[in-house]
Amino acid sequence: MHQTQTQSQAVWEFGREHLFDCVTNIQHSWSFRSSYEQQQQQQQQNGRPRYPTRFQYRQQQQEELEENDKLVASIPVENQQDHQSFRQEHQPIRQDHQPIRQEQKVSLAAARYALTRFPFAPFIVRLSTGNIKEKSISQDLEKYLNEQHQAEIQIASIRKSTTKCEQNEHDYLIYVKDSNSFCTLFNKQKWPQQLGGENFIFPSTPSFPPQLSLVIKNVDLRMDIKEFSDDLKTIHPEIHNVIRLKNKFQNDIKLVKLELLSNTFREELLKTGKIRANGLIFDIDEYLSPATVLICTKCRGIGHFRRQCTQIDETCNVCGHNCPDLRQHQCSNINKCIHCDGNHLSNSIKCPVIKEFRADLTKKLFSNKPAILRHNNNNN
Repeated sequence: MHQTQTQSQAVWEFGREHLFDCVTNIQHSWSFRSSYEQQQQQQQQNGRPRYPTRFQYRQQQQEELEENDKLVASIPVENQQDHQSFRQEHQPIRQDHQPIRQEQKVSLAAARYALTRFPFAPFIVRLSTGNIKEKSISQDLEKYLNEQHQAEIQIASIRKSTTKCEQNEHDYLIYVKDSNSFCTLFNKQKWPQQLGGENFIFPSTPSFPPQLSLVIKNVDLRMDIKEFSDDLKTIHPEIHNVIRLKNKFQNDIKLVKLELLSNTFREELLKTGKIRANGLIFDIDEYLSPATVLICTKCRGIGHFRRQCTQIDETCNVCGHNCPDLRQHQCSNINKCIHCDGNHLSNSIKCPVIKEFRADLTKKLFSNKPAILRHNNNNN
């Protein structure tokens, strides 16, 4: 009995000492924290900066990466060979002596490229002659719309192409600057019968831009999309098309895309954030299409321009082999992607590496949403 009491007393004494140590450590910890905070406040008052937080450190790293992109872009052509040799020496090599494709990072150039390309798909007119000047087509189109429909359009550029034409055919690609010009030209009934004194046809219809699109949220999958579309178009004649969106597995989702023929109506819907259909009220948000991926035409790499490329040789877009001059290259015509070794071209949007990069790029553009909105407003 006496032995049991002695053991209990020893355990109690040990526990009391351990508890005292814990309390002492806590007191020291709080004392250290208080003195540290006082020291930091004093340093701030004296003009000395605090140690950077984790967020500030990551932000600093991102700024350094962006500055590095600018430095690479500014490398003179005569110095690019030395820079490329350094990269080749420090790049891991596979057993087949081909460089391992590193994880692609979204560069500042790639983000700017996605935002600064022509924001509207071109209107394509096909003529039986290529002797008509681009300026003549622009003047004829602007004059006709102004006189017949009292409409003014702003044309950004007109390009001539024969890529998809038959013999003696020429396509003229007409790019517009703003959404109002796009809406005007999208109505084919407003076009003249001739351009430059020649008849023409429309070989295709331009895709609808995100600047004239919206998304309706939480539309029940059981709702008949045709009935839903008819009701919307009856109430709002400015709506051109209603499309149920799909996921990557081609399954319907609860998002419905609206294509609008009025930028003013789009701004009104965005301001209210609501739309009524089938007796229900739905939330509305902006629609951003997948971003355009910047692919180098020299090395077929992702995220930089040809003038920024540090590779010495050119890379074939089909077989993936390198050569000093592609004009003298004898291609095997066997598709082999340089990014994933897949059976497709190296700049194909089917490539899983390019798909992943485009997803990351789209997320980056979403994260910088205010800047994107300012850019779109400048184009409207």
